[in-house]
Amino acid sequence: MNKRIKDDTIKKKLLDSRLLAYEQIVSLSKCGSYKDNNILIVISTNIAGLPKYHWTITELYRYILISIIDIFLPSNIEYIRFLNFFAGQFLIIKIKTFPLLAKVFLKDFEKILQVFDIDLFINGNQIDSKLLDIPAKKCLICNNSYYECRKKGKHTIRNIRKNVIYRLKRLHKNLF
Repeated sequence: MNKRIKDDTIKKKLLDSRLLAYEQIVSLSKCGSYKDNNILIVISTNIAGLPKYHWTITELYRYILISIIDIFLPSNIEYIRFLNFFAGQFLIIKIKTFPLLAKVFLKDFEKILQVFDIDLFINGNQIDSKLLDIPAKKCLICNNSYYECRKKGKHTIRNIRKNVIYRLKRLHKNLF
């Protein structure tokens, strides 16, 4: 099998996996109503170049989970789940709180933990960061627009991965 066919097969598998993950997340978020203030916090390692199963990822998920429990109180948490896909891991936390309050808290969290993608869903809809004037994601290497760098292929996956592993180890060292 030539390299192009193999690369296309992996891309298709990755895209299918992302679609399946998204469908499950939307399905999980549809339980309840706007009045219930039930939201789904989705934290993922779905970032290009990020080693999906690096040992520091597990430790950082644990740190995130403990912090969320401390902030939002155990009585407000309906459930916690891990979903594992080819596209990466997803930590799913269903919580009873005001969506904008959670988004504001998690915005600061996302700045600290730049290698994670943190999204909120309510009743099947994702809460857009633009509503809160949260700036677009920045590239981990050059601090330009993440989407622009990715679209242009400005950095190699190897460089991104080295940078991310360095950041993960540094963050792990500072937190623990």
